[in-house]
Amino acid sequence: MNKLSIIVGFLFVIISITPLYAKGITFTGNPPVISGSTNDTAINNAIQDMFNEMLNDSLANIGNMPVFLKSMANANAHAASAATQINYRNYDLFAITLGMSYGIVGNDNIEDIATKGDAKCGETLNWVTLQAGFNAKFLLDGLYLAAKFGKLPEDDYDGGHMTYGILANYDLIKKRPLAKYALWNGFNLGTGIIYQQHKINIDLDANAQYASTTIEDNTLKMLLRPDLVMRINSDAIVIPIEISTAIGISTFNIFSYKSCTLFSCFLTAGIGVDISFGRTKVDIKGNSLYMFELEGKGNIVNSGEINNVHANIKKQTPYYLNPKIMVGYFSEMYGIAYDVSTSFYPYSSSFSANFSAGVAF
Repeated sequence: MNKLSIIVGFLFVIISITPLYAKGITFTGNPPVISGSTNDTAINNAIQDMFNEMLNDSLANIGNMPVFLKSMANANAHAASAATQINYRNYDLFAITLGMSYGIVGNDNIEDIATKGDAKCGETLNWVTLQAGFNAKFLLDGLYLAAKFGKLPEDDYDGGHMTYGILANYDLIKKRPLAKYALWNGFNLGTGIIYQQHKINIDLDANAQYASTTIEDNTLKMLLRPDLVMRINSDAIVIPIEISTAIGISTFNIFSYKSCTLFSCFLTAGIGVDISFGRTKVDIKGNSLYMFELEGKGNIVNSGEINNVHANIKKQTPYYLNPKIMVGYFSEMYGIAYDVSTSFYPYSSSFSANFSAGVAF
């Protein structure tokens, strides 16, 4: 046998096997078996055909879900912006913020996966993250450095997350007064590196399959409700590059301490890009309801079972470069500050919403 024949034969085997694993999710199991009827062989053959048909049809629409997993990957990357301090500027010593972030991608429903095979829907909630920053003017005037950390243990409903990273903000153009109390905050450049992880279990319920047939004096009924649990595990390394500005009003106390603001409020805006590395994977577990019933002369020897769920689903990554537009509102009173902002990502049709509160001195 020459080398060409070996190569052709090997390719033939690969092509023959590939369709068996091209499907995203498949069930396997053992069909029911009866005995004591007038024709056990014919009845058991009919049961096996009915059983196999239900297994094949129960998740016939579900594929490899690349859109859904990429949506979850991008939503996870968006949530890395929790507890941002890009608007906490001009403080003398340090700033501490506590914040949360919500990343969402697409507007499909999770149920669309069972009916359409895929869905553009991803969401990640970063419940709590702490960021501590300090004025690094001893290194460079206008430079602020910070570190962030957040962790929430995983549960069966809301999932869990972990965030940590280091960041830097620099005043490219310092603030300038526009009128007596009106102030333009100049331009600020922000960047850093953040690790963001999110884990969550999502239930996926497919349509129930029911079949019934009568053979001789036996009526066979079978029900399968293929409920699945998708365990989503997303992690990403995000490098945000942002430039922002703000305009608003600011008044200082009678002691004229620069770091102690009587009251200020600003509308903020900016543009940027997230550079993201990471992956999202899914593990499938079966949680299905299966029932078999016999009415007739036969006896059920084995009622059958669904004993395995095979998932051949590849990992997906977030967009490597994801431009964004940022808008928000920032206010401060006596060193206590609040920040509400949102970032819109036109390329992936997604956004993140952030809220943080903290102190600055």
